[in-house]
Amino acid sequence: MKGMIQGFTTQIEALNDAKISVNYAVNLAEQTIPLEGGEGLTFRYVGSAACAHCGVSMINAGWDYCVDCFRSLARCDLCVMSPNRCHHHKGTCREPEWGDSFCMQPHVVYLALAHVPKVGITRAGREWDRWAAQGAHKALRLMTVPTRRLAGVVERHLSQWITDRTDWRKLVTGQRGDFSLTELATDLRQRTPDLVRFRSDQISATEVECALWEIDPLETHLSFPIQNYSPAKQLRVDAKEGVVADNLQGVIGGYLLLSRGVMSMQSLSRGDIQLEVSAPVVLEEPLQKSLF
Repeated sequence: MKGMIQGFTTQIEALNDAKISVNYAVNLAEQTIPLEGGEGLTFRYVGSAACAHCGVSMINAGWDYCVDCFRSLARCDLCVMSPNRCHHHKGTCREPEWGDSFCMQPHVVYLALAHVPKVGITRAGREWDRWAAQGAHKALRLMTVPTRRLAGVVERHLSQWITDRTDWRKLVTGQRGDFSLTELATDLRQRTPDLVRFRSDQISATEVECALWEIDPLETHLSFPIQNYSPAKQLRVDAKEGVVADNLQGVIGGYLLLSRGVMSMQSLSRGDIQLEVSAPVVLEEPLQKSLF
């Protein structure tokens, strides 16, 4: 099976109230092929990438958006990565209607555990997808707030006690932490008893009053399709490295786990990579340098 990579699909199945199974598939033109581990994958660079918004062909491989879209789209602004910097209320958002539909909506502040506990935010109703994208093996909802900007302010406040980052190297090599997120949630709530402190010229009293702590947060456990973990090495296929062939060992947190390293699924979804899925490929052993 061969075709241009058109993106990846995350399939989440609830096994019970506290456990979900995460599986993946790759979209090749009109085909959707499950990724279960054990397949041989051959990646070929076939041309320049396409802008994720307008579709124009781009010279700068590695970018998701062309220069024009990067300059004009609010989704490319710094506040998307740092929601506490939101300036929608000042009337300076580059796409106010997009901001209304994306940012001025209910969000969830959550705790997730991969190798260490982290705090994060996501749109309400997308928690499972977000946790799967981060490779968390357990997570819970901490608070529901009415806007993304308030979620960002709360996240930044809580990050003085807990990280808001995940180390991809530890994720793909299978280094898992073991912490009680429910105990951590109780501790963080005790450290933040009064939400009034979040009121400002940016955050209205109405927003703060609508922020709700989870009373009895439930830990959700996630399982991923993994046969083996990978070396902490990012493999790339581009104009310089035109072909990469390897065997899939599993998928977690947006990474394809291969026998010689990992590939980011996001970097493969720009429309410039052809993928062939086959039986396991025979890998050449690296040449040994002579000691003499």
